[in-house]
Amino acid sequence: MQIRVAVVFTLASLAWAAGPAARGADGKARTVTGEVLSTGDMSLAVRAPEHGDATAFIVDTTTKLPARLAAGSRVTVYYHLVGDRAVADRVVLGAVPSPPGDV
Repeated sequence: MQIRVAVVFTLASLAWAAGPAARGADGKARTVTGEVLSTGDMSLAVRAPEHGDATAFIVDTTTKLPARLAAGSRVTVYYHLVGDRAVADRVVLGAVPSPPGDV
């Protein structure tokens, strides 16, 4: 259990430190819209045609998730990169992302 807490704390720290990376080089929010394949305590997989078969996201204690998130749901994931890993900042049910300034 202590290892799991340490991992979550480390991921949360990295996510906080990388907050400005939530936008790409063009200043736009990083998003993926698609169908949820699976969810877990610390992960989320989304099938998004524009990103290949599946995109895996790390879910940490700061990630905002909808209450009814389940496999098969259509979602938009707002995320940032920590190294080569995608960390979900917010997951919104539905396919229409909110305006770019609302991350």
